[in-house]
This record gives sequence, C-alpha cells and structure tokens, in this order.
Amino acid sequence: MTLDDTPSAAQSDEGAAVTVAVCTRARLHYVARCLGALKTLSDGTPPWRLLVVDNDVSGASAERLHALIAPFPGARYVACAREGISYARNVALAETSTEWLAFLDDDAVPEAGWLIGLAAAIADAPSGTAVIAGRIDPDYEVPLPAWWPPALMGMLSVQPVAGRGRVGHDPLPGRVWPIAANLAFAVAPLRAAGGFPDWPSRTGSTLLSGEEAYAARRVEASGHGIWYDDRMRALHTIQAPRLSPRWLLRRMAGQGATEAMLGQAFEGRGKVLRESLGHLWKVLTHAPLALMSPDSPRFIGRRCGLAYSLGFLRGLPAALSGVASRA
Repeated sequence: MTLDDTPSAAQSDEGAAVTVAVCTRARLHYVARCLGALKTLSDGTPPWRLLVVDNDVSGASAERLHALIAPFPGARYVACAREGISYARNVALAETSTEWLAFLDDDAVPEAGWLIGLAAAIADAPSGTAVIAGRIDPDYEVPLPAWWPPALMGMLSVQPVAGRGRVGHDPLPGRVWPIAANLAFAVAPLRAAGGFPDWPSRTGSTLLSGEEAYAARRVEASGHGIWYDDRMRALHTIQAPRLSPRWLLRRMAGQGATEAMLGQAFEGRGKVLRESLGHLWKVLTHAPLALMSPDSPRFIGRRCGLAYSLGFLRGLPAALSGVASRA
C-alpha cells in the first residue's frame, strides 16, 4: 500500500467525520480492551468509522480481529504485510477517506467522552491546525517503581496535562508533544507531508520510536499548527515488563537512535555529527556503568544517559544514510 492509493467506493467512509485507526500486532488482549471501550462510547457521537490495521504478519490474529470489529457499523479490517508500526500507520492513512484520522494505540483505552472530545477539539482548534494531541493518563498494570526517574515519565508515552493550547506557542502546565497513543491528523496535510517515515520502528525487539513526532514536524514545517486538547482523553496501559530497569535502558537506547534520525531529517548532517562527539565522550567516560546488571536500578539515571548516547551512536549510520528523508 502506498500513500497514493485511495480507498475504493465500497470502502468509502462517506458520511463519517473521522476515521479512528487502531494499529495492532499480536496483542489481542489489549486491542480487545481498546475496542470494547470504543464500543461503549459510540452512542450519541458524531459519525465516525473504525479501521483496524493488523500488523501481525503471521496472519494468526486475523480471525479474532474480524470478530472484534463485527459490532461496529462500517468497520474495516486491513492487513499490513510489512512489519513495523510506521508502515501500519501509513496503511491506515492510505485507507482513509475522511478529513481527519485519529490514532489510538492498541493498548490505549479511550475514556468516557473521548469521541465527543475529539470532535470538539477539531471544531475548536485554530484555523490551520492539522495535528491534535490528546491527554494520556497512565494505567499501570503494576505500581510504578520508586526508582523510576521522574524526568523519564515520557518514555512511558503519557502526558497527564490539563488544558488546551498550540504546542510550542501557548503556555500549558506541563510538556506536551504528539504521542500516537492518542493523536489525530488532518488527512490532506499528512499525506502532503509524506505520511510516516520509512523506518522500521518497533519491529522485533527494537524500540526505535518517534514516527509520529517525525510526521507532526513535517506537517508543522508545511505551515500547519499542532494543537493540544485534554478533552480528548485516553488511558495508556503501562505493561508490567516495561517497569523494569532492563526495559527502560532499552527504551533509552531506542530514543537515542530515534533522535539521531530526527536530527538528521530536520537539523542536518553537521549538527548530528557535532552532537555525536558529545555522546562519544559520554560513552568513553561512563563506560564502567555498562558493566552493571541490566536488571539493577542502581545509578539508573546515569545509566539511562549512557544508554541514550550508545543508542544515538548506533543509530548514526542509518541517520546519515538518509533513511527518514526517503519517507
């Protein structure tokens, strides 16, 4: 599926105001909860259509996903044969004929009023807005460990921030940014910007991320605004395995690689190479920390910094090869 493909007449979303896309890969327990919550919100809402993109390349999830979407009028199932969330989101974009496309992660749970809040956010956002980020509260499967660095809550893809405003311009009581767990795009500007990047984010064991940040920045660079509205509110399930030092270190390494790719795409080769010198220095001076057990929370803040720098340097070859710029 390419970004130039358009849905057939039989697949048309005519009459719907927005498409809600849930991209999933072999996480049936979570997607069932997500879709179950969406079903309870359907009554009395503006017209919308559900689109589920199946990124389980084995095909093992197809039958169950068809059963899960059966109660939704006009819902569609589409398989994405190329593994990677970025590719699945581009399939959703290509399959959408509504003006707006909203994404929910398969482990996100829309709260009461989410669909109405989404419609209100679209209606109330300033002219030229093409990206709307919603509020994301954590839903922990197990309690957040005491050792977790407060500065790294963003690694869990949450932003429990109240208020509304233009991201990067209006004051808000906390940092906000586009997170695809709960995020909407105007379809035409997103297509014009090239959609999501051509990199294999979240495939296998890699924790490369940031495809939504890339897409939002491309849309913003074309002259459109990014809006935040807490009426579009969802929970994000924080899975128990993620609340471990091992996972956080892997996530930080993935974030480092992501930032190398984003830096190359938006700030240029020179700046990325200059930044790499600082990361190389950190790796050389903090190397002994790498000998610690990945399951230990000791010195976790410093070790996360080291993991980030290592990830940045490991992602540098792909970044300099222009992977993201080929999106």
